[in-house]
Amino acid sequence: MKMDHKLKALYEYAYDYLASKIGHEALEKKLNHYRHHKAEAMEDLFWYLMNSLTNKVGMRATIGDVDVLGD
Repeated sequence: MKMDHKLKALYEYAYDYLASKIGHEALEKKLNHYRHHKAEAMEDLFWYLMNSLTNKVGMRATIGDVDVLGD
């Protein structure tokens, strides 16, 4: 099986799993945010990266509030 087919199969499996947990409509609403959101500056990308890192257990206490990191 080619890598493209494997990735598509993995995506479909993950999509079906999440849809079974939260419903198709809620999943599409969440995914549409990521499909259409565009960062306008490098600072935005950095903020999203840092904010994502704080989602790991215990990292919010280590990193702190990313909004006060500034430039």
